[in-house]
Amino acid sequence: MTRWSAFCQPPNSYTTSWDSTEALLRGVAYHNSSLPHPVRQGIEQAVEDRVLKVVAATTTLAEGVDLPFRVTILADWLTFDGEQSRPMEALLFKNIAGRCGRAGKVTEGDTVIFDNPIGDPQLTSPLRRPEMQGRIFFSESSPSLGSALPHVNRRIAVSMVGSQLLAAIHENPRLDHLATSFFESSFARWTPDADEGKARIDAAYQDILAPTSGEPLAVAASPARLTEFGQAANSAGLSPQTARTLRSVLRELANVENSVPGLVRVCVTLLSSLADVPEQTNSDLRKAVANPKSRVTVKQPDLALVLRQWLDGTPIESIFGEIPAVQRSRRQPSLQTWLAGVSAETTWNDSFTRFHDFLRDCMEFFLPWILRAVRPIAALDGHPERPWGDWARFVELGVDNNWSVRILDAELGLDRDLARPLGLQLDLLHSGSSAPVEGEVTWVFERLVGSRDPLFPQLVNWYRFNYA
Repeated sequence: MTRWSAFCQPPNSYTTSWDSTEALLRGVAYHNSSLPHPVRQGIEQAVEDRVLKVVAATTTLAEGVDLPFRVTILADWLTFDGEQSRPMEALLFKNIAGRCGRAGKVTEGDTVIFDNPIGDPQLTSPLRRPEMQGRIFFSESSPSLGSALPHVNRRIAVSMVGSQLLAAIHENPRLDHLATSFFESSFARWTPDADEGKARIDAAYQDILAPTSGEPLAVAASPARLTEFGQAANSAGLSPQTARTLRSVLRELANVENSVPGLVRVCVTLLSSLADVPEQTNSDLRKAVANPKSRVTVKQPDLALVLRQWLDGTPIESIFGEIPAVQRSRRQPSLQTWLAGVSAETTWNDSFTRFHDFLRDCMEFFLPWILRAVRPIAALDGHPERPWGDWARFVELGVDNNWSVRILDAELGLDRDLARPLGLQLDLLHSGSSAPVEGEVTWVFERLVGSRDPLFPQLVNWYRFNYA
């Protein structure tokens, strides 16, 4: 079996989320950041090997990977930032156009642009459109680089600059007038919006000096110095807002037990309390917490259900199917028909993609990062020691025991829904006073995997080499 033909037979856990096997076999694929990592790698290797004919991609592929495309097709010259449409930046267009053609692979490349007339009339009217497109597509001068500091949401800018100032105070213990020096060393100083950039840096500096929640993160001595709280926040890599919120939340969780149910309660509380901090990027979580009536798939009361099933190793499609809003839906085809597999595009696909994004953003990225950052903050108030590192790995991988983590870390090709029962059985075998004999472990692998499965000898050899 060739590498490509093996790739076209995705694992069971991708059955619904990866519904393009037929397209793959015809040389067509899509690529975005929500695809499982092995699938993304397979697509990129297939492009490199010239097996794929067409790839529909976000700028994740267009900007981040140097692959040999002959033609780049731009479906729209407008981009959407989550709030409004705006013309694509000339620099981004040139970067995308530069993806077609590569020395040694494709000697020439063409960029095809669809002239989409639909959108904000101020951008797409017949009088305005040629001017806007000419500025993007045919500008001979390269646009100058700018600083995002004066332009991004002010609250987010102040919070994120605050974390940088905490690090700067720690790294420059003898530097007076730190905020001024920070501004003069930043690119924002050289932009037309320098005054706004400086105002935001000054606001961030005053924020870390403020005794919010009873204790400042830094003291304006000469030079400035971090308080114990500021040292902990800097050690954890948190923004001031997140550090303050997290410290308050930990006081509410002081009596939670060190168990999987305890971990679920901790994670639900963290997601609910930290949904609006700058480091949390999933808009559906933010909407769910801010407005109980928001039309998102996962409501705030559903978080415990999703977390329990995620840690149980339940397949993603099954978790999606258990969410109350999904079960109540009367859309066609029915949920059961869609889960069984349908070839036509349906609205279920969009809902499932957003749910997949929710799991990726919250379970695989945000929660593990917060759980690893908790320890220095928890130590400030003498909270009980907890297995924060183990909990972070459980949430990151979607299992609830250390043996399952070891199996998944071995990269043997197992999915969560098989790694979890294997891990539980190994945990049970190792819970006795003496180590299990090899025959007992082999029996577990044979019962759960099957002696004829290619995974069976890999598991036996992995355990024998590392733990026998």
